[in-house]
Amino acid sequence: VLPEIALAKIRPDAPFEKVCYIGCGVTTGIGAVINTAKVEEGAKAIVFGLGGIGLNVLQGLRLAGADMIIGVDINNDRKAWGERFGMTHFVNPKEIGKDLVPYLVDMTKQGADQIGGADYTFDCTGNVTVMRQALEACHRGWGVSVIIGVVGGFLGGNVLAPMLGAPTETPNDFSMYSLLIAMASAAAASASALAMISACSMRL
Repeated sequence: VLPEIALAKIRPDAPFEKVCYIGCGVTTGIGAVINTAKVEEGAKAIVFGLGGIGLNVLQGLRLAGADMIIGVDINNDRKAWGERFGMTHFVNPKEIGKDLVPYLVDMTKQGADQIGGADYTFDCTGNVTVMRQALEACHRGWGVSVIIGVVGGFLGGNVLAPMLGAPTETPNDFSMYSLLIAMASAAAASASALAMISACSMRL
């Protein structure tokens, strides 16, 4: 069962191999990069989850001119697909032999920037643990983490949650505040996450 807003009627003779491009995957993935995060040329980005959405985030990052595009997935079969869509580096968390976040932060250290962390991270999994990893892999000070498909709107600080790649707005309702509290709990008292929750709570 789906809400009416999630459906679009097409002609009976419309070819599926063409109309599939107006579905969720392409518009959500590329939209998250172009419309929500507004990624600029030369940026460093990490994409968590290389399924249908993640592959199109990779494609959007390549279109935007991102310099370093790291794909993270536990399925090695997705490495070749990721490279076809623009990924420059691949990481399988099960094979690195250390914590994922420090590993990614070290990968993104370049030149004078020895702090590390991505300019943009994208969670394409819907997994709370991965959401936290995506947030913590951002560059301190200016990194932006985009959580795709959770809820439409602004979650606080530098955490954005687009719905179908739509531009974000700052909501002013109790349900969003409740979500923020839930995210804080899920983040297991992560200092950076709590700081962002606090900043957004003040906006509400």
